[in-house]
Amino acid sequence: VLAEYRYQFPSPLARISAPRQFSFQCSEILELSGEKSTGSIRNPLSFSWKLLSGASLINDYISSNTKSTLSIPKDLLSEGEYVFELNVTNTLDKQSSSQSKVTVKESGALSVKLDSGNQLAIKSSSSISVKAFVESFCGTRTSVGFEWSYHNSDSNTFDPSVVLSNSKQPHVLKINKGNLVPGSTYTFKVKATEGSSSGEAFLELTVESSPLVVSLNKASGRISNKKDLKLDASESYDPDGTQEVLVFEWSCYESSTLCTDSSGNQLLERSWGPILNIPASKLRLQAVYSFCLKVSKDTRQSQKCLDLEVVDMQKSSLELPQTLPKVNPQKSFLVWIEVESYSQNTMLWKQTSGPPLKPVASLQKPYLAFEKNSMSEGTYYAWEASLQGNSEASISMMVSWNTNFGPSCLDGLSVSPSQGNALATEFTLRIPNCFDEDGEDYPLYYSFGIFWRTYYIPLVPPKLSESLSTKLLSGTNEIFGAVCDSLWTCRYYKKTITVGSASYRVLESQSVSESFLEDIKNPEMVPGVSLLYSESLELDQESLSTVVKELSSFVQTQQELSELTFMAIMGAVSSLASQSSLADPSELLGVISSLLEFDLDFKEDQILIVLETIDALILKSAQNTLVLENSQSLISKALTKSFKDSLPGSNPQQVEYGNLTTYRETIQNLQNTQISLSELQLELPDSLPFSSDQIVDLELTRYEKLGNYSDLVDLSFYTGGTYSNFDLNLEDKTLYPLKDLSEPISIEIPFHKNQSDWECVYLAEGNWVQTGCQVVEVYNSSVKVNLTHTSMFTLRPLTSEIQIVEDPEDPEDSEDCQKNTHFLYITGAFGVGLVLSIIVPIIQGKSEEIIEESSENLSFSPDTAPEEAKPNTGFCYDYFSRHLTLGMFLKQTSADASD
Repeated sequence: VLAEYRYQFPSPLARISAPRQFSFQCSEILELSGEKSTGSIRNPLSFSWKLLSGASLINDYISSNTKSTLSIPKDLLSEGEYVFELNVTNTLDKQSSSQSKVTVKESGALSVKLDSGNQLAIKSSSSISVKAFVESFCGTRTSVGFEWSYHNSDSNTFDPSVVLSNSKQPHVLKINKGNLVPGSTYTFKVKATEGSSSGEAFLELTVESSPLVVSLNKASGRISNKKDLKLDASESYDPDGTQEVLVFEWSCYESSTLCTDSSGNQLLERSWGPILNIPASKLRLQAVYSFCLKVSKDTRQSQKCLDLEVVDMQKSSLELPQTLPKVNPQKSFLVWIEVESYSQNTMLWKQTSGPPLKPVASLQKPYLAFEKNSMSEGTYYAWEASLQGNSEASISMMVSWNTNFGPSCLDGLSVSPSQGNALATEFTLRIPNCFDEDGEDYPLYYSFGIFWRTYYIPLVPPKLSESLSTKLLSGTNEIFGAVCDSLWTCRYYKKTITVGSASYRVLESQSVSESFLEDIKNPEMVPGVSLLYSESLELDQESLSTVVKELSSFVQTQQELSELTFMAIMGAVSSLASQSSLADPSELLGVISSLLEFDLDFKEDQILIVLETIDALILKSAQNTLVLENSQSLISKALTKSFKDSLPGSNPQQVEYGNLTTYRETIQNLQNTQISLSELQLELPDSLPFSSDQIVDLELTRYEKLGNYSDLVDLSFYTGGTYSNFDLNLEDKTLYPLKDLSEPISIEIPFHKNQSDWECVYLAEGNWVQTGCQVVEVYNSSVKVNLTHTSMFTLRPLTSEIQIVEDPEDPEDSEDCQKNTHFLYITGAFGVGLVLSIIVPIIQGKSEEIIEESSENLSFSPDTAPEEAKPNTGFCYDYFSRHLTLGMFLKQTSADASD
């Protein structure tokens, strides 16, 4: 029996975010927020505030406020201690309240806040990072130090170092999965220090239990009476990871009676293990068995049931190898089943529930794959997989899943003030009154950024706070705000604001580097501030070095990375790559390399910004071979992330930017494959060393006109598992270098400078080498070459060090050249003495000029090859011009003729 998506209505939970201390000297407004309260049901919570103790002058001001945020001007406050209470009510009239104490004083104190608020509830199975920041400073800003500590003094069993040592960043408290015990409450304190001023903030953390997860290898459907039935729940688990073992209890019913076997006896004895085995001989034909499994641990229980109909069919089975969680509909989705069958069987998928979906692959494969944003939110989907034998009977399995409901916000994105100047005015970006639609996936994460070039670039990594204070670019800023739940289903909001030009008067009292360091007092602002400074100013060498250093350090402190954080950092890197003062691109390439080490699922925007940045860095590096090798490695890593779960039959991906075009396709059985990429034509032989069941990625990258004479072309192959008959086995994508091929790969490489003769070379450890790359045919604008290995290839003029093979199409020219050889040798012997007697004095008089000219002409690398091609004067000319001795006479004759 398949039930549609249901969730339990949550109860409200009031949460107050407020500073522990408020200083008249350092702050203008005391702000308390109830934004972190939870338990809304499709509509936002209702809020009411009370003053429980403190100066009664503000009592009326507070009680009239029904917003989620309470803002009190300092003029209404006096020194002393205040206690505030927040009450929240949801649409079912369920209520919750919370209290917060704030000390108001005259002396200077930093206002320290936590992006999570001061009260937070999490599951023990969750991982979360809480970030502290200083909201207001006292006097001149110097460096700010942060220190976290554990504040519960009555706990003797908890070792706080388990949590306090998790993060590399001093302002971050990182809670890893399983660090905290369910049912407990923990209090942590962070202290911020700036010169002689300091401030504190406290975090009260409540830990809740997670529901048990029941995983079964089967789902409802039809099973064969000739195949033993195995129900396997051994992959079931407790997300909290506590020490107690799971208890399994199986049951089986036919309608309201216990199941019976083919002999009329009870099918199932009482069973307590994770695996249930039933011999095929006991399965009664046409019976419909309803199996239920109950999994228990401590006070928690979870249950899963399935209906199985026994049919007469050959020995075959369908199994579900993975537990299907709640699915994020904004991402691509892959589900596959394991099939035991004969090759003559046919398989077919059919959708039975949910809005119509179109998979990206054939419905006769053992898997379903869907593109991002193809599914509706909060929806139940079911597909039936059937396996048809020679007879009319078939076995089947119903595969179902639920999609996540993302968050919603009532008020959209606000920006204040409404005008200002770049790098000077602090703007506050805010999305208030947000809640999770299905109430299950808290906490909510917020990200704010700008639409830059063609990308949405976050200014900070995702955080738990609904607001951000930042500077902006001059001109029109298209600002976006993203609100995401814990499954990273997001809502986007936009706002446009026009900002005045950056004023250099703001920077007159300090250097650009000093101003930049002051603006990154909140460590989370490093990527955004780096982008703003790079786009607003032409950075000198010192300032550029400071920005790149801080950005690189920021990346090194990251322990996990979301797609939004990746884009925040890449936006800054891409902008810095365009700075004219950037001389060495290696450090920025190192930043990109570090980013690609994280486990990410890439979309096209992530790949495109990597290509754009690498294109800029390659142009700045004057085709440095080390930069080329590193760049190609980074492009391949980015594409591999995009093709993480790609399957044969998926659409190939082609991404272009500037001089770069890259193509990636997942293929099975590569033999005799032909691929066209712009002007590149690729032909694969039928003897490549891949088995017919291997899943292989072919990757082709074209660096258009980046060689001195032709394009640069990189060819690579990656293996990613096997697929045979109905057996699908996915593995991580792994580079598979090819070498010493018995039959070559043919490819056409376009050129942009005409030459009479070409050679093909490839890049090996920073050097251009010819081995394994042979010119086959020259066309009007390209050269066809044969490759016996994979690498990066290019064309260059044929050098004198390469032996020339006589052209079989011109035998008469060849014979004439051979006949004239003896005469030229005799003439040469006489001429050498005469020539030397004339040119030696000239050489002595112009030694410096000749040495300089020789050093230019002796290099045959593609980076330094001469720009102009020699004139084509026929086969004999080519033949003798490359001769060490005789060539000088032909060259001299040619020079005389030109005079």
